[in-house]
Amino acid sequence: MKFLRLNAIPLLGFLVLSSSIFAATPDFQKDIQPLMTKYCVECHGASKPKAGVRLDSYDAIIAKSRKQSVVPGDPDKSKIVMTMTGAAKLMPPKKFTPRPTTEEIDLIKDWIKAGAKK
Repeated sequence: MKFLRLNAIPLLGFLVLSSSIFAATPDFQKDIQPLMTKYCVECHGASKPKAGVRLDSYDAIIAKSRKQSVVPGDPDKSKIVMTMTGAAKLMPPKKFTPRPTTEEIDLIKDWIKAGAKK
């Protein structure tokens, strides 16, 4: 019984860590694109995208440009994260509701951290 108690804490720690390590990577089609449609595409769609930023397709989001929305592997350098968190000009603007939740922003960060794959 003592052996079990001594090993229970490290085992519990391993299980908690492994669940976060093996969590499913967010999927662009299932997880990310619906968020872009919900919060961004009204102003950043294909026709007359504001500030020249398109967020209506994977190719547009991932395109390398001066205004690079996503830097695969680096959410902190990704303009889309900076604007959603307020680290850069807040988007969507405060007058638009609803706004992305912390969980939704974290999902986008996780997708970018994992390489922003299609």
